[in-house]
Amino acid sequence: MSNQSEYSDEDIIRIAKAQKSVMNAICAILLINLTFFFVAQSVGQSVGGGAVAVLFLLEMFIAGFYTFRLDKAMKAQGAMAWIGGVLAGLFALTLVGLVVMAMVSSRATKVLKQRGLKVGFMGVSQQNLDRWQSSNQTK
Repeated sequence: MSNQSEYSDEDIIRIAKAQKSVMNAICAILLINLTFFFVAQSVGQSVGGGAVAVLFLLEMFIAGFYTFRLDKAMKAQGAMAWIGGVLAGLFALTLVGLVVMAMVSSRATKVLKQRGLKVGFMGVSQQNLDRWQSSNQTK
């Protein structure tokens, strides 16, 4: 894992944006699962296997892609970035995938806070990121 001195200002911006995407992806996966659950409940029967397969593939892609992107922004070396992305993708339907995504996001939160950014529940707001970026350009 890299320490804060290894990250340039551009890296910090990339990390903040990638973390925001991961948090949005977690919310999207939860929303997909809740929607699927409530639709199946209201219909009173299980939804067809094709719909389940499409939702599973969509969740795998969302989880894997955005976790990989955050790992790469944090300069994960070689296989480490792929491992996080693949694990998040493979376990997207279970809590394990969400835990992997949250762990990667937690590492990003630590780096961003060390650089003076305010990180909320959904990551750094665009307003805070713009303010930080403009203050660092004047230095």
